[in-house]
Amino acid sequence: MGKYLRLQPQKRPRKGKTFKCETCGKEFYLCPSDIRRSEKNGSKVRFCSMKCYDKSGSRNPFHGRNHSEDAKKGWKKNADRNRFKNGKDNPNFERFGKESGYVGQSMAWWKKKLMTEVGYCEICGFSDKRALSLHHKNKNRKDNDRDNIILLCWNCHQIEHFNDRSGLYKFLTVDKQQQILMENSPFISKEAKTAIKKGSLKLDIGCGQQKQSGGYIGMDIRKVKGVDIVHDAEVTPYPLPKECCSAVVISHLIEHLCPKKIYRVMDELWRIMQPEGHLFISMPYAGSQGFWQDPSHCHSWNEATVYYFDPYPASLKSQRSALYDIYKPKPWKTLQNDWVTGGNIQIILEKRMEDSNA
Repeated sequence: MGKYLRLQPQKRPRKGKTFKCETCGKEFYLCPSDIRRSEKNGSKVRFCSMKCYDKSGSRNPFHGRNHSEDAKKGWKKNADRNRFKNGKDNPNFERFGKESGYVGQSMAWWKKKLMTEVGYCEICGFSDKRALSLHHKNKNRKDNDRDNIILLCWNCHQIEHFNDRSGLYKFLTVDKQQQILMENSPFISKEAKTAIKKGSLKLDIGCGQQKQSGGYIGMDIRKVKGVDIVHDAEVTPYPLPKECCSAVVISHLIEHLCPKKIYRVMDELWRIMQPEGHLFISMPYAGSQGFWQDPSHCHSWNEATVYYFDPYPASLKSQRSALYDIYKPKPWKTLQNDWVTGGNIQIILEKRMEDSNA
């Protein structure tokens, strides 16, 4: 080889020392600057990593030492510093709320904790963490007690403030709020807005491109021909005022809805229905071939399912239905309940005034 080339790179002598980790026993190297720094701090115990440092317990040279008074003064000056103490020993105790098991924790701390332990909206179960946020039940954002904080998605968070008339809706009544949303909504056609104002709305939910004839207004999650209101049937409340519909048709839609939300949907239909208005339901009978052949069907009904919504069905001769008292939804009156075991079931319900036997 040439004069200035070497077959092997030159090895410089290492001036540091090799130590044995006090936790795991692994040998590791420390350079002279690290050795001088540890000797300056009075430490003679060495650890190969922060993980071993945290596990060392009493072998840690700082184990059991109290923080200096200067350090404590620095905590009070810097309110955003990490908190190591709970209760009255925490310098931010008065700032973050009353005494509990998690006193002194900020909203950011709670959000991180609930994202890990819960991870979904505590009302609807929506689990996309990008749309989750904290909600204070008593509307006091300084009260960060666990009983006052829940994790909600954007939609449920908006509904909570909407129903409580707080925030942007503080000075508006519920009817006025819904009127503003309806008039300014780009997802409601002019024909539907006119019918709503007249109070003679006939609604076909989940109509698709085959809307019912006879002056019906179509509502569907997709914007296709024949749809006048673009809205998801599972998302309540609907952008409609109360008691605006004289008839509602739901043809082969209920079996596609989430079973956990079916009572919420039925209560919303009761809200928008006029007194003695009629609800027409058609769907495959439970266990029929028509139900099982569609993989998107979530649940089914049989002839006894109406007892969960009708407190006084005619078949019980004015006796109260025990099935209704399980969930106690808004009451309906059964006018028709026809079914074919291997085909469909067709039900007609009439809005019943609350807890009325009429």
